[in-house]
Amino acid sequence: SNGRSLSGRGLAPTTAATGQMIIQSTGAGQKALDHLGPEDKSKNGVFTRVFVKEMLKPGIPIFQMVRNVRSEVVSLAQSVGSDQMPSFYDQVNGDFYFKKFFTFLH
Repeated sequence: SNGRSLSGRGLAPTTAATGQMIIQSTGAGQKALDHLGPEDKSKNGVFTRVFVKEMLKPGIPIFQMVRNVRSEVVSLAQSVGSDQMPSFYDQVNGDFYFKKFFTFLH
């Protein structure tokens, strides 16, 4: 199998407490892909590699970043005939950025 699940059933539904955001690699009952096939040499699972890449882009609020991650993970999973849709549960008020400003090297 290309993916992992907890207890063989996938991830269980969850909720976020006030002020928190929970981001999961898949929706409830789905498996998270560890790789995209035998030729995939990435050391990270599909969600992690996309999440890290998006997290490092400056000036993108977390809500947009999560939508970008979800879209790319869904597309990559579909490219190998699988279903994986990251889920997020949001109780955050206000904007959050992993990297808010552009950095210019001189």
